[in-house]
Amino acid sequence: MATPGGDTLLSTFSEPEEPETREVAVAGMIRNGGQAVPALIKKLATHQQEYPAIHERVMAIKVLGEIGDQSVLEPLIAALDDPSADVKENAKMALARLTK
Repeated sequence: MATPGGDTLLSTFSEPEEPETREVAVAGMIRNGGQAVPALIKKLATHQQEYPAIHERVMAIKVLGEIGDQSVLEPLIAALDDPSADVKENAKMALARLTK
């Protein structure tokens, strides 16, 4: 059975009324590891420019932190300048996890 790609799984971030679907997608992205990283970084960068839903940026940051790929350090550092305190706090936690 094929695993959905990062872009497909990311589409669930904008569906807050479907928390179970979102949880499954997050677990899938973490399992896919590095395969999901480019799509997550793109999502985070786009969100910083367009400032849509905060929960989408927070979810992208949480998944990036869980994947643990060092290539995400720069986007997470950039998220520290996000206007949302929730995004900043989650970026700090993800960076702490990655730099242990």
